[in-house]
Amino acid sequence: DDDDDDDDHGSSGPAVTVNGACAVDATDGRTWCAYANVVAGIDVAFSAVDSTDVSRVDHYVKATFSGTKNPGSLGWASFGPGTSMSSAVVSVGQANGASSTATAYTLTSRATPSNVCSAGCAITELATTSDASGLTLKFRYTKENTTPGTETFIWGMKTSAWPGKHSAFGTVSADVTGITTANSGTSTSTLTRDVTHGVLMVMAWVIFMPGASAMTMLKNALPDGLWFKLHMAGASIGSLIFAIALGLLLGREDHGESSLLDTHYTLALGTIGLWVAQISLGVLRPNKTGGNRLGFIPTSLRPAWFVAHRVIGPLVMGIAAAAVITGAKLIQDKHGDDSAIGIKFLMPDVMYAMYATVVALALVGAGVNLCCFKPRQRSTSPSAPYLIETGQMTSSDRV
Repeated sequence: DDDDDDDDHGSSGPAVTVNGACAVDATDGRTWCAYANVVAGIDVAFSAVDSTDVSRVDHYVKATFSGTKNPGSLGWASFGPGTSMSSAVVSVGQANGASSTATAYTLTSRATPSNVCSAGCAITELATTSDASGLTLKFRYTKENTTPGTETFIWGMKTSAWPGKHSAFGTVSADVTGITTANSGTSTSTLTRDVTHGVLMVMAWVIFMPGASAMTMLKNALPDGLWFKLHMAGASIGSLIFAIALGLLLGREDHGESSLLDTHYTLALGTIGLWVAQISLGVLRPNKTGGNRLGFIPTSLRPAWFVAHRVIGPLVMGIAAAAVITGAKLIQDKHGDDSAIGIKFLMPDVMYAMYATVVALALVGAGVNLCCFKPRQRSTSPSAPYLIETGQMTSSDRV
């Protein structure tokens, strides 16, 4: 796996023109619906094995690499169903004239694939042809219990010999039935949305939420209930940012595209559930003294509330951390070769480093709080309605 940098990663593509592009190919007698230049230099065509069968996808697929995507006489090209380097099956064809070869691989990471797709593989009947103008991959794609429609494919190529890291790659989406218009490539808007979502998640769950939680360890150092005000401010800002990040993903229907994506969704749902619970506990916090909160929450529930709040806090931040890290892995898997600064920032190693820094700062702060400041005691006056964290004590009440 080499480390070459690429100039073209299929980060965007034109609209695909479909209608009127279907014709019979005299060489095989099949009706092929062609999509010209789904990405500059790549043509894709589909031919239904049985056009009357709408119970599954069963189509022959051809992808031709030419022009700027021509792998040349020594290179290779790959094409197959999937949305990312961790969830695709591709045919890899090597240019060698009439004796060109193709092998199906299952992609599980960004590394050069080594897992040959054999029994039960979604792509079969592989063939490759090449000449000076380019290379064409052909295979039969089968997807059971799925009505034929828009499918997403991932492609890659390199002008030097296989195996080796691609010098260009991307995704294209097209209707295999050849009856609608679809977009190709990973659009700029998709890249912006994914990066924005990731950055907002980092702000919420690596900065503001942990920072708000860390304020509870600085009670002695921060006077007049300042720690509580900062705790509330951090949690409020973090919650707002989190809500905006979630809003960016409304309407997405990409469950099941990869096990990593499904894991990310599961962690996100866990984070959302515990976040709602924690926010609700904050709003419904029982008073320490001074009567029922909101007229119906008795002070006797304060100990149980305290335990729940202290347990859910670290739990939700731990699950959120796992969601952030899996999200960073997904970003790298989908957009990792893009040069955008947001992509470089949203790397798993950067997330690990940021979390390690947050934990270290929290521990140092807690140590300073314990060793250098006397504990601040709440008022013993029966008229004091709340704990010291409300900041409503008078100076004569404190030690």
